[in-house]
Amino acid sequence: MKILKTVGKYAVLIYLIYLVPTILVNSVFSFLRETMVLGKYVCSIVLTNILLVCAAIFIKNKKNISFSELDFKLNKKNTYYLCITMIASIGFYMFKNLIYVIPAFKSSLEAVPNGFTVEMVNSLNHSIGWMVLPCVLVPICEELFFRGIVLNDLIKQYGGIKGIIWGSAIFSILHGSSFIFVFPAFLVVGYVYYKKKNIIYPMVFHISNNIFAALLGGIVRDCQSVDIVRFAVIGIIIIALSVFLLYKDERAIKK
Repeated sequence: MKILKTVGKYAVLIYLIYLVPTILVNSVFSFLRETMVLGKYVCSIVLTNILLVCAAIFIKNKKNISFSELDFKLNKKNTYYLCITMIASIGFYMFKNLIYVIPAFKSSLEAVPNGFTVEMVNSLNHSIGWMVLPCVLVPICEELFFRGIVLNDLIKQYGGIKGIIWGSAIFSILHGSSFIFVFPAFLVVGYVYYKKKNIIYPMVFHISNNIFAALLGGIVRDCQSVDIVRFAVIGIIIIALSVFLLYKDERAIKK
């Protein structure tokens, strides 16, 4: 199938984008002491996102994709959708934490980057300066590339349904064991972007989710399994409500 060939090319490109910075930083800065591990980690993240933006610009020019198609405009109607998007991101975060009660996945989620300690991670997650990088800049760069370029291209070539499914799959695989929870969430995000043609919605969803994860991740890990399940059920209800509101508005527009 032609779509598999296209997806395969994107998968290889994305793999290299995320692999090369790690190898490069570890090689160039191998002389740094273990106490400088944070600097190496930050360099790796920054370089990865620079490569994402460069790749987005290169593909944009090669495939004649205009950034004006992404639409960054905000108006009164957009504010309504942004509110729903933020509410949905809360529900998704609550639902995603269900993975902490699955033994096979819990250990991998609780792992910390090489050289880090749990205390360092918790301290960073409550630092406003640090949160700007993984909670704001990273989501913006990733959404520009994954929704603005990859999803856009797949939808143009293969239609809305196939484009959204494969575009969401490519992005979700990056999240490892969280794939089973990330994939359905970004199916919805991809659909909203497809219908509204505004990159702000997935950006807000992504940023909100990352902020919740940074601020509440440590607290959730210490919760009892029964409480996490309760949170997940509430999350599912919130997600369902958000989808219903979007569906209702879409029906109203058609009428």
